[in-house]
Amino acid sequence: MKLNETYQLEQIAGRQVLLPQGQAVIDGGMVYQLNDTAAWVLGALRDAPDEATLLRRAAEEFLPASPAEQATLETEIRAFCDTLRKLRLLED
Repeated sequence: MKLNETYQLEQIAGRQVLLPQGQAVIDGGMVYQLNDTAAWVLGALRDAPDEATLLRRAAEEFLPASPAEQATLETEIRAFCDTLRKLRLLED
């Protein structure tokens, strides 16, 4: 899994944003403002070879206190990754 190279994670005025680069700018690419968790996921995608690794690292980072919290964390990260795929921002 990796972030589409036509987008770059940047910090602007204290906010994490995903900015289009190159041809994506010409094609009318959107700018996406991210919350801290979304920015963490995108950063972790740089060196997470697969979803299982991403989920394991998320559990280490966010330390869910119960199996229910772990399940919620995994569900939300999978949903975010699915959204990134639909927007063609995440390549498998």
